[in-house]
Amino acid sequence: MDIFIETVIGLFYIILVLKLSNLFVNFGKEFSRKCAHIMVSNWWFIAIYFNNYFSGIAVPLIMAIIMCLSYKFHIFNGIERENQHLSFGTIYFFLGLVLLIALAYCLNKPINQLGIFFMPLAYGDSFAAIFGKLFNWHNYKILKCTKSLSGNIAMFAFSLISIYIYNYFLLNQYNLPQIMFIAIIATIVEGISVKGSDNITIPIISALICEVIL
Repeated sequence: MDIFIETVIGLFYIILVLKLSNLFVNFGKEFSRKCAHIMVSNWWFIAIYFNNYFSGIAVPLIMAIIMCLSYKFHIFNGIERENQHLSFGTIYFFLGLVLLIALAYCLNKPINQLGIFFMPLAYGDSFAAIFGKLFNWHNYKILKCTKSLSGNIAMFAFSLISIYIYNYFLLNQYNLPQIMFIAIIATIVEGISVKGSDNITIPIISALICEVIL
């Protein structure tokens, strides 16, 4: 029963955020997308409060299925790009969460402990897109996908800040050099990922590398 209630609460929060993102479309589709990205990411703090692997996996897994339907039927217009057929990023986002919590289960670690690898995706990636479009410094291409140095710098800066804050308040496990290492790995992974795949690669590759090295 607890798992059911936790799942319903998580789904209600995420769907509410996604529907509200439609209200911000007039400010620009990318703005509404990134607002939704950040707010949906805050579901993580609900997940770690319940600290249940199964509801933690159920919520993003169900959302991945819903996003597949939205991909076809345009349920959440506030987060869909005009060239949506070129990227499955919104689906990958929830699959990345499924894999991260599944990894916590496999490693027999509390959910909140692997959350530090989700912070770069939640906040760093969002501000990388915003700053990349605002300043657009030194563009480069990875498999026909345009990246920018300004986006890379924003990714590193906001990843570092969010990881530091998360560690300070919730973990107190990593020192500053280790935090910088995690931010660097996440930035490199984001810089070479294409077509929304960074929603999976950022948290998973960062977690796997750091699990071996740190």
